[in-house]
Amino acid sequence: MKDSRRFADLLNAEWYHGKSVVLPENIHEKTDGTFRIHKASDKIHTAKIAGDVVKEITVKGKPLWVILEIQSDTHFTMPVRIFNEEGMQYQEQWRRIRKQHREKRDLKGAEYVSGFGKSDRLIPVVTIVLHLGSDPWMGPSCLQEMMDLSHYPEHVRKGIGGAPLYLIDVRRYPHPELFQTDLGCVFGFLKYSGEKDKLRNFIDSHPKEFSHLPEDAYDFISVMAGDRELAEMKAKNKNAKGDYNMCQAIRDMIQEGYQNGQRSGIHLMKQIYRLQTSGKDRREIARICGLSERQLDDILKEEP
Repeated sequence: MKDSRRFADLLNAEWYHGKSVVLPENIHEKTDGTFRIHKASDKIHTAKIAGDVVKEITVKGKPLWVILEIQSDTHFTMPVRIFNEEGMQYQEQWRRIRKQHREKRDLKGAEYVSGFGKSDRLIPVVTIVLHLGSDPWMGPSCLQEMMDLSHYPEHVRKGIGGAPLYLIDVRRYPHPELFQTDLGCVFGFLKYSGEKDKLRNFIDSHPKEFSHLPEDAYDFISVMAGDRELAEMKAKNKNAKGDYNMCQAIRDMIQEGYQNGQRSGIHLMKQIYRLQTSGKDRREIARICGLSERQLDDILKEEP
């Protein structure tokens, strides 16, 4: 996700219905981290506060900071974590503005005390949680859900920690077709990874994209789908241009699975035949083969 093309693609799908409003050249790595400084036992301690991916975006000439937090499992205190990270980002901006004013000595009165002028503006900070887990997100969707506010008046409850969590649940993403980069392949593959027929249909409907996947996209799909076979077939399905043919890898997997199924079926029939000729009854044959008696009957009915 540090790739600017993918980052722009994600924002365009989320904010502009797939239109190319945010361009890769509008995105820059934000490398200057935010630090928390505190004193304890006569020593000064610092801690760097940073998300997994932090970018500065320019939209219609205006800057915006986007923090991407990537989670493979539910984080039950994510609203607190985001509240803290964004607060530190705003505090760091205020400190820089205050320092500039002190150097210029251009503030008076309440503005001087605040270190922030009436016309000063902070750069907005947006945090997006990218959830990759196979289970749905089970954590709170905002700070309010982490509190018991039932004893307070409604107008008080509304003013407490209401900022919602900006969550993208990758495996349940509603419109992967809006992506213009390989994010569409990644999101779609993970979305349908537990449903073989839907996954096959999805891949068959995107033959060009899956036949020319960049290496990092191929690796990401293999790891997040938990499919060791795809990783093992990677070298075999490398194209001349250096990208990878996941379509062919999946066809090979299906064919190998079919052949293995044939081999295991033949082995099972031989085992059943040997047990029958040795005089074993149905119940004993089923027990030895790890089958129910009904499964055994179904297998024998299919034999000519």
